[in-house]
Amino acid sequence: MAQQVALLPSVTLTSQIFFATFFGALGLLMALPLAVVVKTWIEESLFKDVMNRWQN
Repeated sequence: MAQQVALLPSVTLTSQIFFATFFGALGLLMALPLAVVVKTWIEESLFKDVMNRWQN
C-alpha cells in the first residue's frame, strides 16, 4: 500500500491531529483513509484535469 499511496509522514501526523481534535476517537481512526481520499481527489481533479487543459 505504501507504494500505491505515498503520503508524507508529516501529512499523516497532521491529518491524525486534525481529525482527532475535531472528531475524537472516530476521527483518529478515519484520519488516514480520509487523507488518502483527499490526496487522490486533489491529484485527479487538479493535476490531471486542470493541468492537462493548460497543456493543450
